Amino acid sequence: MRIKASYTVENAVIVPMFMIIIVVMLRVSCNMHDELIKMSVNSQVVVQAELNDFNRDDEQIYDEKASQYLKERTIFLNDYKVDGESSLVKTNSPEKAIRIFNALRKLGID
Repeated sequence: MRIKASYTVENAVIVPMFMIIIVVMLRVSCNMHDELIKMSVNSQVVVQAELNDFNRDDEQIYDEKASQYLKERTIFLNDYKVDGESSLVKTNSPEKAIRIFNALRKLGID
């Protein structure tokens, strides 16, 4: 009499392999979620600082609020430091804009 071993192979190899794949996919998606939230908060800090022209104390209070927001919204992130330098949004450079406008004005482009 022969006994089929397909259930044994399935339970010993295939099911743990699928579970590992699912756990890895969940971890990667949670890391992506955390990085997107961190990037969004960093960009918002730069935009708010540029629009409101914060002094040093106001900027520190806003950074603390942003760090608290990161702490509440992220899943696995351990670094709650808000860093505007890592943002995709760059601060305004009036000197560069003035040079570009003057060059366009000399070319006759309005």
